[in-house]
Amino acid sequence: MNQANFARVPHECGLRVQAIYGDLKSAEKKAVDFMLNHPEEIPGLNIIHYARKAGCSEATIVRVAKRLGYDGYPQLKAAFEEEEGEQSGDVGYQEIDPGDPPLLVMKKVFDSATTALEDTLQLLDPYQYRAALEAIVGASRMLVCGLGDAGVVATETSYRFNRIGKQCHAPTDPDLQLIHASKLKAGDIFIGISHSGQSTLVIDAAEVASAAGATVIGITNFPTSPLAKLSTYVLQTAVFTKNWTGEIMAKRIAQLCIIESLHANCLMADRDVAVQELKASDRVVRRHKLHGPGIPTD
Repeated sequence: MNQANFARVPHECGLRVQAIYGDLKSAEKKAVDFMLNHPEEIPGLNIIHYARKAGCSEATIVRVAKRLGYDGYPQLKAAFEEEEGEQSGDVGYQEIDPGDPPLLVMKKVFDSATTALEDTLQLLDPYQYRAALEAIVGASRMLVCGLGDAGVVATETSYRFNRIGKQCHAPTDPDLQLIHASKLKAGDIFIGISHSGQSTLVIDAAEVASAAGATVIGITNFPTSPLAKLSTYVLQTAVFTKNWTGEIMAKRIAQLCIIESLHANCLMADRDVAVQELKASDRVVRRHKLHGPGIPTD
């Protein structure tokens, strides 16, 4: 899959291709590869000619169009017609090279985070988001699990929701994650955080939580991943950059912004109670902060 070709397809389409390409069947990859290699031809092709040129069936093209979020091939074709002549599909990422000077590295890091947030906002499914939010608002107990630096996002989630009166756990021990997951019930929430959607410890906890009757919310970059398939609702990030170190913080920033928005909306949904809980939390932790003239209280 040639990354340069994404500059020649509609932006949202390019994002969705990257999210599902690894799970496409061979015939589906033929349809997608032709689209990426010859995007200028799509506006002038009917589905019969597309199938002939790509070496796949018409049914495959319809299936690919639906997997990319379109109702069918006419809608996919229309997206290419709208973007014809424009380079709107460039995901905007510039990978860090070991020879880059310090200020260029800094700029690339900031640019990657900005692009990740913009793309995630564009790709988030409004229905999935609203449904997940409604489930969280109505829940009395939450469990959040993440592995590695995703665990930092899980901890922050627990911290924020506990401050507004939600019972929210984010244990780091795998055994404790399973124990907490097994005690969830219908109406409780399990949030699994995994960029790849393939973190086995998170998937194990999600399976236990689902079996216990909890609503499973997956925050992942890949909508066909094992975590996504286990989830009642999927909140999809869109972060496709990487660098020579193998890890980027942009994917966690996108996850944190999803959590931040859910927390803010949850607070708004029951504002009177949540604000009182937040004030009470602020009062009790104030003892851990220095006080005096000119000293910030945050």
